Amino acid sequence: MPSGALRSGGGYSQIPISNFSGGLNLAAGADDPDIIDSGQAIDLLNVVFTTLGAVKQRLGYQKLASSPYTNQPDSIQGVYTSTGTKRLLLGNGNRIDALNTSGTSVANVAPTAHPQYFQRIGTPAAEAVYISNGTDTVRKYVPSTDTFSTPAYTGTTPTGKFVAATYDFRLANACTTANPSRVLFSDPGTPETFGANNFVDLDPGDGEAIQGMAAWGSMLFVFKDTKFYVFTNTSTDSSGNPVFNYYPVRGGVGCVGGNAIAVAPDGLYFLDKKGVYKTTGKEPVQISQLIDPFFLGNAAIYFQSNTANQGQIGSASLCWYNHRLYVSVCTGTSTTQDRVLVFDTRYGWWSLFDFPASCMTVWRPSNIDELLFGYSSGTKDVGRYSDFSTLSADNMSNTATGGTATVARWRSGWFSYYFRYRGRWFPDLTVHTVRQGKIFGEGQLSVQLAADYNLNPNAGNTITLTGVGSTWSGTWVGTTIWGPAATTRPKLVRHIGIRGSVISVLLSNSTLNQTFTVHQFETHLRGPSRRPSVVETDD
Repeated sequence: MPSGALRSGGGYSQIPISNFSGGLNLAAGADDPDIIDSGQAIDLLNVVFTTLGAVKQRLGYQKLASSPYTNQPDSIQGVYTSTGTKRLLLGNGNRIDALNTSGTSVANVAPTAHPQYFQRIGTPAAEAVYISNGTDTVRKYVPSTDTFSTPAYTGTTPTGKFVAATYDFRLANACTTANPSRVLFSDPGTPETFGANNFVDLDPGDGEAIQGMAAWGSMLFVFKDTKFYVFTNTSTDSSGNPVFNYYPVRGGVGCVGGNAIAVAPDGLYFLDKKGVYKTTGKEPVQISQLIDPFFLGNAAIYFQSNTANQGQIGSASLCWYNHRLYVSVCTGTSTTQDRVLVFDTRYGWWSLFDFPASCMTVWRPSNIDELLFGYSSGTKDVGRYSDFSTLSADNMSNTATGGTATVARWRSGWFSYYFRYRGRWFPDLTVHTVRQGKIFGEGQLSVQLAADYNLNPNAGNTITLTGVGSTWSGTWVGTTIWGPAATTRPKLVRHIGIRGSVISVLLSNSTLNQTFTVHQFETHLRGPSRRPSVVETDD
């Protein structure tokens, strides 16, 4: 049965939306906003999708610490030691703090530039994190003693912007002020010794600087604006000097910045100006076609968020957490990151959050992985978000009190009603009247309808699905609750009357400490068509 097909029952024809898991689809753009599949959305915010196809308001986030930090955070990295110590390295302006699990600074240092880039690497007797910013000599942090230092490097002193660890236990440092195309390598197993010949210049003079670097699998990836390079192994030439073997991938796709790379089990994700890509060492594959207008422009008017600010695209940050890729960007005219795209790497849907995330990492302040992010605006805090929390508001205190309401919404594409004739389905574009609907779900939300490509929906109705469990009683069984208060419930949605040929459904919530999940929504169509489709049209 196609989307919008009629199902008779109770004096009304029922038109179900039973699967919401297609995610955001902006690909049709402003030209064809209705050309999307059933279950996809032309606009959404702060929702996720379950494995069975329900749409669900995302959980809230809280602050890590009770007090803000010295400066606005711009770089972050979770650190663990083999003895169980946990630290969160936070770059905030010209300051780096080492935080404990309560968010309290236990050590700090003052660099002369920011943001910072972090890389864990050490020796069998020493665990350390090396920190670079493109101006200062690469720093060292030892979590077991909570000390920052500037090592006395042997050979070349590394001052490049980016750091990474290679397949043969070398510290790589790339993009110096003097040579933005150079990658330096330490000797194997000795991250503080850089031999005089331990470097590679990648297409010097091409007008592009190295934009980022990361290791995945047994490979090291170095990105420029329109290409990237894959280092695979190290050999030795006839003079005994190391040869760092690599191959270029010149497909017109590169990376926009040092934080715009995310390492995941299934590949390396990165952000190009044209969208989000994935590579495993071969030609990159774009994964963001469904939301192309978000990066390229020409989004339909129904998309109520701004699109990416390409003038600030280099500040983007990527992170992989719990099977999902998070892409933090500036939108509209904002110069701080105000939206986070979310891509589910298993099921392929896109969503959009309004986290103010300047930088992101995965860390365990308690016993499970959480997404930690520095606030890009507002207070100078670090937020923590978990798919397994019970928080129902945003920006809550570190004790999960207070906070602000989460603004969540999901809007369907435009669908026509269908009728069946001789075994085939045909769109019925006559004018119909919707009097009511039926919803299956939990929580509280507003249900609104729009007709005939109108941007603004009607007033709709607020529905409360979760409440005290229904009961039945008898003298021989006492009183029995049918289900818990948060169980899935069907409920009629009255007073949503609208008339039109094509309909769009908007589900939303902006009430503090309220959330919703919707498994199915049915519009109830009153009787047959009352008037021909030529009525109420322009001449």
